Amino acid sequence: MTEHEGGPPFPMRSAHEHRTAEKVIKAVLIVAVVVGVPLLLYSAYFIGIFALAG
Repeated sequence: MTEHEGGPPFPMRSAHEHRTAEKVIKAVLIVAVVVGVPLLLYSAYFIGIFALAG
C-alpha cells in the first residue's frame, strides 16, 4: 500500500529494527561524550595557559 492509497508515508519499522536503531544512537552518543568531554577540557586548559602567557 502506498501513501497515495492511504497507507503510511514511510515504511513502518519492525520492533527489532527500532531497538537496533536505538542501540546505535546510544552508542554514538556515548562515543561523543567519551571523546568530546576530554577534548573540551584539554582545550580549556590550553586556552587558559595561552591566556596567562599572553
